[in-house]
Amino acid sequence: MWAARWLRRQPPARAPGRRSDRAALAGAAAAARAQLRGQPGLSAEPISVDRHLAYDYDPESFDHGLVPRLEAEGVDCLHSGGRYFDVLPGGVAKGSTLLELLGWLELDPRQVVTAGDSLNDLAMFQTGLPGIMVGNAEPALRLHLPRLPATFPAVGHGCDGIVEGLHHFGFAHLFD
Repeated sequence: MWAARWLRRQPPARAPGRRSDRAALAGAAAAARAQLRGQPGLSAEPISVDRHLAYDYDPESFDHGLVPRLEAEGVDCLHSGGRYFDVLPGGVAKGSTLLELLGWLELDPRQVVTAGDSLNDLAMFQTGLPGIMVGNAEPALRLHLPRLPATFPAVGHGCDGIVEGLHHFGFAHLFD
């Protein structure tokens, strides 16, 4: 039923303040890419695309003063896992995108559980939706647990932690 509704729907109007102009997003990414080209401590990952730049990074040799200069170009910078550096369009994160998608698909948020293991998942946990932080989550993410009341701290790693969390949130019937 929801699939039929989804196929008929138009994309939602962008929330005020969100950058929706593809050219502006591509321009911000291009400006960021130019500033990052040749920077010590960065190695571009092959998944980089026009609006999402992904790097392996060495925190010891990376110039952390670049972050405020990049953010002044209208992008957000995320560090995770002690080795990843992502540059995304300003205001675009897993949490805001997930909430927008749920609204667009008219899905009941009580039927959604998030899961993650790195700092790039923090925005998802901050939505207030039920969340599962798997047992092998990076320490920097675990530091946020006291401020994430809807997030379950699983003991199991990876998929084992997700299964543990789904049981915790009352979704054990999925495994019958």
